[in-house]
Parts: sequence; structure tokens; C-alpha cells
Amino acid sequence: MNEDEVIRVLHEHFENLFPKICPNCNHCFRSLREYIRITRRLAPAISFDAELNNWDTTLPIGSMALAACACGTTLALSTMSMELPLRLELLNWLKNETRRRGVTSSELLEYLRERVRHRAESPER
Repeated sequence: MNEDEVIRVLHEHFENLFPKICPNCNHCFRSLREYIRITRRLAPAISFDAELNNWDTTLPIGSMALAACACGTTLALSTMSMELPLRLELLNWLKNETRRRGVTSSELLEYLRERVRHRAESPER
């Protein structure tokens, strides 16, 4: 899997999490694009497995990115509902790329987050 494939897979996964409703104000985010435009990023994205240095797990927890709804409620997009083989492949890619690029998992996840956001906002995907 290369970087562009990772971006495509992540974008498709996150897009399929919508519609998403804020549990506090009941705003319905109809798409990833709307979610990106209305929410405000919180904390860097995190891979729980990488943070635990559990790179060779057979049951990865996954990654999460937090954002604040306009009402202030914290919302999350996660890879936890992704098919297990795909989560394993992404975790392996993350492990190899962090080592190859000499960056932390959070730095690489933030870079991927930005690329997914850009793809979601682009009219020609």
C-alpha cells in the first residue's frame, strides 16, 4: 500500500461514517466535507497501538481524530470500525513509514489527516 492508497482508503472509510449527529445539539453532519467545514480540530490524531508501542498486535485498536462541534461538544472520527485486515495493513504501513520518514506516529497521522481533509474538500476527487 502506498501513501495515495492510504489516503483513498481513509477518505472512503471516514466518508462512510456519515451522516453523523452531534449528541448535544443534534446537528446532522451529512458528509465528511460538511464535518470538516463546521468542526474545529482538537488534539493531534492518535494511533492507540502506536502510542502503546504495540506494532505487532493481531487486534489493533485503531486511530482517532477529535474535533469540536460548533456547540463545543467533542466529536471523534475513528478507524475502529474498519475491517480488521485493513486496520492491520494500515498499522503496518504506519510503522514502516514512521521509521522510514523519521517522524512520530502522531506527526504522520496529522499529515494524513490534512491530506484526507484536502481530498474531502476538493470538488474533483
